[in-house]
Amino acid sequence: TIVGMEGPTVLDFKVGFDQGAKAAKSDVEILSQVAGTFSDPAKGKEIALAQFNQGVDIVFPIAGGTGIGALQAAKDAGKLAVGVDSDQAAIFADSDPAQSDVIFTSVEKRVGDSLYLVLENTIAGTQEYGKTLILGLKDNAVGISRNAQYERIVPADVRAEVDELEKKIIAGEIVVDTVMN
Repeated sequence: TIVGMEGPTVLDFKVGFDQGAKAAKSDVEILSQVAGTFSDPAKGKEIALAQFNQGVDIVFPIAGGTGIGALQAAKDAGKLAVGVDSDQAAIFADSDPAQSDVIFTSVEKRVGDSLYLVLENTIAGTQEYGKTLILGLKDNAVGISRNAQYERIVPADVRAEVDELEKKIIAGEIVVDTVMN
């Protein structure tokens, strides 16, 4: 992982990624570095290339513009990347298909769905204000991109396992760690 700057939302992405990676493979080694910026693609690329040189297979930049450089590094190194915030493969689909093809999924913040929920609760008169509202999969506030790259790169049995794990998270059978409180 490459973290732009440490903060609760960014660290929550990392905590969830780490938990999922360790659940999939308990002895996985996760390298992580804080870039200290969200706006330096060159630094993101430098960090990702250093991580790939240390044997990293997949980079997950949670780093805004800095992360764009990490995605470029994945393309240059022939590695894979997980995008963040929105379907980053879709962003590059027309302008740089080779870049798009290394982003096999993205962890999405579905801000629109979150805002819709709050507006719906406001209209219904049930929205509480002045409190932190933590939303997740069951609220459709986060999720992963299931795009052409996901379908092509991730084997069908792994996609099925991901679907089942999501159901268990939504049902509360698996609790995803968080730094939020």
